[in-house]
Amino acid sequence: MNNISIGGVYKPSLNAVSQADKKQAGSFGEVMKTAMANVDGMGKNADNAIVSMLQGKADVPATMIELQKFDISMQLFLSMRNKAIEAYKEVSRMQF
Repeated sequence: MNNISIGGVYKPSLNAVSQADKKQAGSFGEVMKTAMANVDGMGKNADNAIVSMLQGKADVPATMIELQKFDISMQLFLSMRNKAIEAYKEVSRMQF
């Protein structure tokens, strides 16, 4: 039986994970800003991939992969935003 591996997959070491756990998590606003910046970067990569494909420098599958990465990251970001808004509304409806 052949072993199938996927290239380019990041496997964090146990030390890296434990060090990440020791760091203090940023505020929710910082997390959202970072996520928005990452989504924006993926959008720019997708735009560049489209331009490269139109210029004949890139092939269609590579361009489609970049577009799908951007689409999935945008869906995730919007889901995070919607959940945060729902949580805020729920807290504002609470009576103390």
